[in-house]
Amino acid sequence: MIKQYKKIISFSMATLMGLSLFAQEETKKTPDVPGLSGITKNVIIGYAYSDFVISPKSDIKTNFTRVGFSPTMIWKLGDHLFFESQVEFYTDSGIVHTQVEYAKLSYMINKYMAIGMGKMMTPFGTYSERLEVSFIERMPNAPLGFRPIEGTPCIGPTGSEMGLDLRGGFQVGDAKMNYTVYVSNGGKLYDGTAEPKLAGALQYENYFDNNSNKAIGGRVGYLPLSNSSLELGLSTNYSKVGDVKTKYENVAAKAYAVDLSYHRAISPIKSLINLKGQYNYLMVDKAEYINEEGDPYTFENNSSIYYVRFSIRPALVKNKYLKRVELLGRYNVSNLPKEALWGGTTTRTDIGFSYWLSLRTGLRVAYEATQYPGGTKSDAVLVRFVTGF
Repeated sequence: MIKQYKKIISFSMATLMGLSLFAQEETKKTPDVPGLSGITKNVIIGYAYSDFVISPKSDIKTNFTRVGFSPTMIWKLGDHLFFESQVEFYTDSGIVHTQVEYAKLSYMINKYMAIGMGKMMTPFGTYSERLEVSFIERMPNAPLGFRPIEGTPCIGPTGSEMGLDLRGGFQVGDAKMNYTVYVSNGGKLYDGTAEPKLAGALQYENYFDNNSNKAIGGRVGYLPLSNSSLELGLSTNYSKVGDVKTKYENVAAKAYAVDLSYHRAISPIKSLINLKGQYNYLMVDKAEYINEEGDPYTFENNSSIYYVRFSIRPALVKNKYLKRVELLGRYNVSNLPKEALWGGTTTRTDIGFSYWLSLRTGLRVAYEATQYPGGTKSDAVLVRFVTGF
C-alpha cells in the first residue's frame, strides 16, 4: 500500500519512471516531430477534501472550515518528454482561492537522470514533495512550520518554487540512492517595510524573484535495505534573499534538512508500522530592521523546526473493520528567534486516527494540543474527509 501511495504522490518521479503505472486515456496521434514518438498519453488524477473543526475555547466552537479539490494532469509527450501540472481550488476563511500548485515540463536524459523546468514541488526534505497531499498525509493538519500560518513563517523551502531541477536514482549493491539538484527563485526577505511584525522572516513560493541571485539546493536520499523500507535524506539550500538595490540585497540564507522514513510489516502483531520525521534548520544573515514604533532593532536570525510521526495499523488481521484503522501520533516543535516579533518556541502534540474506506479514501480525526510562546495554550479536534482518484 505504501509503495502505491509513493507512486501517486511522487508525481515527478512517477512521471519520469514511466506513466504506464497509471491507467491511461485513449492515445492520440500527433504530427511527427524529431525526438517525439508521435503518440501522446495522458492521465488525470487528484484529490478532494472537506474539513471540520471543534475548538472549545474559541467564540465559534464548531465550524466547517475548508473544502478543496485538486486535479492533477500528467502527459507523456514522447519517449522522453513529460508534462505534469496540478491546480488547486479551495476555500479558506470564506474566500475561494485558485492557484497552480505546480506545472513542470521534464525530459528524461537516460534511466539515471532527468531534467525539468517550471513551477516544481520544492525538493527540500520530503514533506512538501511527497507527504503533503491530503490523501497521503495521515493527519488532518500539517506539521508546525511546514505550511504558512498567519503571523508565522515557514522555516526552510516549502511548497513549490519556480525553477529547474536535475534528478534521478541508481542502484548501489542491494541499496539505492536518489538525488535532486536545483536552482530556483528562492526565498524573499520580509524587511519590515510592509509587515513590521514579520521583519527578518522569509517568504517562499515566489512566482517572480526579487533579485538576480538564484537559490541553489539539493537533496540526496539513501535506501540501505534491499526492500527499500528505510530512507535517510539530507538537503541543503542557499540563496540571497533581500530586494535588489536595497541595503538587504546581500543578505543570504542557508537552510539544511534531515529526513527519515521507515515502514514495515510486523507479523507477530499483524500490523504495519510507519515512522516519518524531518528536521529543518535555517540561518539568515544578521541585519537591522525597523519595528512598529519606527525604531531599529536586530537579532540572531536562526530558526529550526521538526516533527516526528508514528502510526500503526493492524492491516494483517482478519477483521474487516479493525484492519482499516490506523492510530497516529505526531510531535511538532518550532524554535524561532526569541528577539524577533514573530519569534519564540511553539510545541504541538497531535493524536488521532485514520479510517481507510479504500486505498485512497478515508476519514482523518486528530486532537491537537498547542503551547505557544509565553505559555498560552490551545486545543482543537480536527476532522477531514478526503479522497484520492
